[in-house]
Amino acid sequence: MRKTALKHICVLIIIVCYYCICKAFSITCPIKAITGFPCPTCGMTSAMLALIRLDFRGYVNSNVMAAPLFISVILFIHRNKFKWKNFIAWFTYACLIINMGLYIYRLII
Repeated sequence: MRKTALKHICVLIIIVCYYCICKAFSITCPIKAITGFPCPTCGMTSAMLALIRLDFRGYVNSNVMAAPLFISVILFIHRNKFKWKNFIAWFTYACLIINMGLYIYRLII
């Protein structure tokens, strides 16, 4: 329990540092800033914020895979605590594949 809490605190510290660095340099997406192309997860933050506000149109317009990806990553990190380890792994892989398909679709169109 204590080890898991320490991991979560470390992850939160990394996220806060990343956010501060991006804000300091006015970067919204480092991958887009370097390559000029949006990353596969572009729009996830705005999608999750729209979902919190119950703005479903904003959620779909930002990144429709935000919630499934978020849930799958959380489950995958903690998969050892569940009986359905294989299902969680397959769910995560399916979410990643679908997200990449939508990403390629967004790049083409």
